[in-house]
Amino acid sequence: MKKIFTITAAALFGLGTANAEMLLNESFAHSPGSLASQGTWEANGSPGSYPINIIEGSLTHSGYQEEPSGNSVCISMDMGRNALQSIFAPTGSDAIEGDIYYSALVRVDEFPPALGKPGAIISLTGSNSYSGEIGDAIASSEGGGLFVKKGEADATAVFGISKASSPNGITATYVEWDDTEIPVGETALLIVRYRQQPGAADDIMELYVNPADAAATPSVTIADISDVDDTLTDIRGIQLCQRSALTSKIAACTVDELRVATGLDEIFTGETPPVTVPNITISENPIDFGQVYCNIPVERTVCLRATDLEGDITLTPGESGQVELSSLTIAMDDAMSEAGAQLTLTLTAVESRFFSDKITVSTPGMSDKVLQVQWHPVPTLVAGTLSQLCDEDVNDMVSVYIYTGEATVTFVESYYDFSYDRVVNSIFAQDATGGVELRSATGCGYDEIDITGVKIGDNITNIAGYLIFGDSGLTMVPRTASAWEIASEGNTVEPIELTLRQIALAADGYTYGNQLVKIKNVTFPDEYYEAGDYHGLWNSQKYQIFDGTLDDYDGLAWMWCNKAADYFKTSTEGYFDHRWTLTGIVNNYYPIHISPRSTSDFEDEGLKYSAIPATEASGAVVTDAFDLAGRRVDAAAARGVVLLRMDDGTVRKTMR
Repeated sequence: MKKIFTITAAALFGLGTANAEMLLNESFAHSPGSLASQGTWEANGSPGSYPINIIEGSLTHSGYQEEPSGNSVCISMDMGRNALQSIFAPTGSDAIEGDIYYSALVRVDEFPPALGKPGAIISLTGSNSYSGEIGDAIASSEGGGLFVKKGEADATAVFGISKASSPNGITATYVEWDDTEIPVGETALLIVRYRQQPGAADDIMELYVNPADAAATPSVTIADISDVDDTLTDIRGIQLCQRSALTSKIAACTVDELRVATGLDEIFTGETPPVTVPNITISENPIDFGQVYCNIPVERTVCLRATDLEGDITLTPGESGQVELSSLTIAMDDAMSEAGAQLTLTLTAVESRFFSDKITVSTPGMSDKVLQVQWHPVPTLVAGTLSQLCDEDVNDMVSVYIYTGEATVTFVESYYDFSYDRVVNSIFAQDATGGVELRSATGCGYDEIDITGVKIGDNITNIAGYLIFGDSGLTMVPRTASAWEIASEGNTVEPIELTLRQIALAADGYTYGNQLVKIKNVTFPDEYYEAGDYHGLWNSQKYQIFDGTLDDYDGLAWMWCNKAADYFKTSTEGYFDHRWTLTGIVNNYYPIHISPRSTSDFEDEGLKYSAIPATEASGAVVTDAFDLAGRRVDAAAARGVVLLRMDDGTVRKTMR
């Protein structure tokens, strides 16, 4: 890892130009990605929506940086503001006095259609003029800014400076512009001199555009007398800033080889090595958890790498109480190792006034850094079992619910619904207390659920969505296309063995709804067989069934054809004249609908009694009697064709 070089103000105290020193020599030799928390860079105020990013590659300029070194940074035109500063005179040391120079290689890559009043892309920073504070995530005062705008000629840029200062950011006010037009895409060497004077507004600024050496003269000078009423009086750092709003936009720029010194010779040589100071680089800062559900813990791990530490790293949690750290201390040796030290943050969001937090990172000899954490909480109600979600007296159909238990997937359904002209997906799952169907509500603005990677036997958890109550049992509409997690796979569910009457006598549709059941001695009405459907196809939505326990209620129990099953649109031959042990999902309570998932859910028990030829059973005793629909009847009182099951296992057909 590249060492970060800077110098404390105490080391500069009393030094004039004869003893000028380098304060910062930044080649951005960091990993591509956000510049925040890399090297000495930290947030100036709150983090912005769009980071200032390190990009691969380096800029060069004759007499300043002859060969590529490190990487560079990209100042983008994205809407919003993001400012990062490197502090070379932290609180507790003296601010820089007298002359200060900063320089950079800048390439303008693109202009927005309109600039308005663009903000400074580089500026000096100091303690906030209101609070007197400076540091990570603290808004500093800014001043001595470098600006860019379109030139008179097409595809050119001109640069300017302003000594205006503000704790709220500076825009292109009181800017003195240079006449040199730099073609877009060409690298320019820019040097700014800021001379501090005793008064409140009498500082002097100079701008050098593409100077050949330290003997060059400035092309722009802002005198001590100007329209500016207030200038920066406490110089402690330098910042890079990208800011774009509807009325204030910046150009897209690439910036490299940023140097800060108290003498112009040092700007060109870049050779005087500042003293080393402890530094900590955080792999991700800020940490944005995005949208999170309240009361559901989520984790994020970052890596802390350090150089020149004098002691261990101490971590202090913020005031939200919602972010837990895996450790409050990181050993110096671990942080300075090649791999760095891992830190895991666990966020358990709750409904409160907090949507962000700040973790203070401290170590001896270094000003504190702040690891910023932000999130967008979604209020939720949590249930550990499916039966808890079925309580209509407690739950509603407008709140977001989280199921934190584990439900085993029993079927994944997907078919094209021509009536709605769309694909319909559903997931059926159950735990020990109940069942649920996960499906979309596309017509209500929800995405179709994503069944990719979900299969029978998977245990799913942390399902987030809305509830729908009804005779079909519990339904959840996930908030997003895949608002759940797969906890494990290869699990099994044993069907509940029931009769149709037991299902009908259940307290409500949630007792067995969307759960896997097994019904024995299931038959279809004789008219299905006798009407010629025997050689037809499974093409109806439902078929009436009997099991001998609910036969006194005609039309109450049906086999619901599953359009996603392998038997759909196949031959019904061999089904209507047989008895079955039928396994399926209860997808409706009144009337009862049992939905087999595949041909393997039909277990053949042989020909049904009405299809067995009449046999002689002399001397045998009648044990059961059935009508042609398979319904159990009174053998003595029944009329018409009656099937008698004898104690020797034979069946007799008789007319009464």
